[in-house]
This record gives sequence, C-alpha cells and structure tokens, in this order.
Amino acid sequence: MKGSVQKECSKLIKSYHTTKQDKRKIDYRNKLFEIMLTQMQIWIKSILGKWGIHRSPEEILSLSWDAFMFCLDKYDIPKNTPIPIYFYSFTRYFLLIHFAKEQGVTVPLEELVDTLELVNSDENIMFGRLLRMHQIRCCLPGEHQFVWDDAYRSLDPADQYKKAPEKFFTLTKNTYYNLKRSYVSIITFLLKG
Repeated sequence: MKGSVQKECSKLIKSYHTTKQDKRKIDYRNKLFEIMLTQMQIWIKSILGKWGIHRSPEEILSLSWDAFMFCLDKYDIPKNTPIPIYFYSFTRYFLLIHFAKEQGVTVPLEELVDTLELVNSDENIMFGRLLRMHQIRCCLPGEHQFVWDDAYRSLDPADQYKKAPEKFFTLTKNTYYNLKRSYVSIITFLLKG
C-alpha cells in the first residue's frame, strides 16, 4: 500500500471514529472499504491458503467485509499503527476466531501464538503460556518428558505428596530430582509470566 493511500486511509479511519453523524460515518467506512477491498481479499486468500482452506470469490468478499469491520472497530487511533500491518494482523486474528469453530482446520503453532498475542485477553495470554510449555516439553528427550510431566503435576496441591516413581528410566535418582526441581521453577515462571 502506497504512502499516499495509507495517509488517506488514516484520515478516513480517524474521521470514521470521530464523527457523530451516522450518514457521514457510513460514507467514510464505505470509502475506506472500497480502497482496501483488493488488499483485504489478497490477505484473506493468502492466510486461508496457508491453512489449507479454499473459499469461493463470493465467500472471500463476505469474509473481507466482516474482517474489515472487525479491524475498523478495533483500530486504536492514538497508537497510530501502520494501516497494512494492523489490518493484516487483525484479519489473521479474525479468521482464526472465525475458522476455529470448523473441524479439521489446522493452524501452524507459531502462527497461532503470534496471532493470539495481538489481543491481550487473559485467555489468550494463558493459552500462549501453555503452548510455550508444550513446545519446551516436545524438545526434551523421552525420559526428561516424564520428569517434566511429574514436575507439572507436582504443582497441584493435591498431588504434591505423592510417592516418587519407582523407575527413573536411564536417569539416576539424584539427576531425576535435580531435573524435577529445575523444571518446577521453569514451569512456574512460564505460568506466572
């Protein structure tokens, strides 16, 4: 998007949010949508294509309008975020919410985390933390995953006094307890942020 077009879009967004007259507000909104429609359709096709979802041109147009309205209503004027960056990011977030309800939609984990971090809700923040814990666990060797799981379970007050495992796999008892102590600290840090 060219600089002059971005400036025009910024003016229209500001006018849309500051005007009190409904007719003028609708005019600003429609003019802005007319300018951004092609770009919105490209972004939506691209995002959905990455997720393996294909829609008809009519559905893309409908999604473009819905995503556009979602982005426009949430745009924060004082932050003055560049229009293309903001609209692309929030279009991704809108599509994630929209298609999360459908069966079989797979979103790459990294994209999911990046997208959810756009909106600072308690649920999104905690979900991001749990995903990071899962990613760390997946990087560990098999016997260390068992220690990680045990460390995670030990954070539950009802589970703190359970007996130690009989078998430590290839780990010595000392290594097991040192790892577990370290993992408890890491997990606690990740959960509390």
